[in-house]
Amino acid sequence: ILQHCGRMTAIAIERTVGIAVVEDGAVQRVHHETAAHELFHSVLKVDGCEHPIPLLDTAHLMQQTQVWVEEQDLDRPAFDAPPAAPSATQTTGNASTETYVVAELQGLRFALPVQAVGSILQTPPIQKLPQLAVGLQGAFTWDRRNIPVVRIHHELGMALPPADSPMQAWLMVLRTDSAALGILVDRLVAVQRFASSRLQPAVTASGTEVALDPGNAGAPPIQLLSAAAL
Repeated sequence: ILQHCGRMTAIAIERTVGIAVVEDGAVQRVHHETAAHELFHSVLKVDGCEHPIPLLDTAHLMQQTQVWVEEQDLDRPAFDAPPAAPSATQTTGNASTETYVVAELQGLRFALPVQAVGSILQTPPIQKLPQLAVGLQGAFTWDRRNIPVVRIHHELGMALPPADSPMQAWLMVLRTDSAALGILVDRLVAVQRFASSRLQPAVTASGTEVALDPGNAGAPPIQLLSAAAL
């Protein structure tokens, strides 16, 4: 689901490959004419990708799709109404898959159920708080709430970095029915489905299961964590 200037539209994809922050200079315009049907006029150079990636003109796409939603039925929920919780489990025959957001911290990958992730953003300014819990870094305001921010090295079996070390680049906001929490991560890897046949017993107190990365047979296991336990 894409959002731009208060408008929303959705595009059908096979999977999310990753999340990247790029500088303005990484965008190169290759199609200079303005055409009503043209949704791609620039390419994007991303580290790790051999070829430039076509860049979708989101604003232009929104203009073309709004004709379908300009007249809303009064009984239909507004765009800013709380969305229904998505189903993260799909069943095919006797096998089921569950969808997780995969992140990385000091080279170790872990994942959380996609329905527990309320937002992903670059780490904002953090208000310092007394360290009343292991890994507590402070708090920030999100959705009119003060959300505690933590490093989860301890839950992953790693030593916490020094208190004065730089914050990780990304903040993942987790939410349950009764609480919200921000966790600091180095990198967002992908949104990925894991088949139930690949799940193994957990190795951490905050985890429920461990799954091998189906895209890389030689990669270390991905720890599947419980948002409620964190």
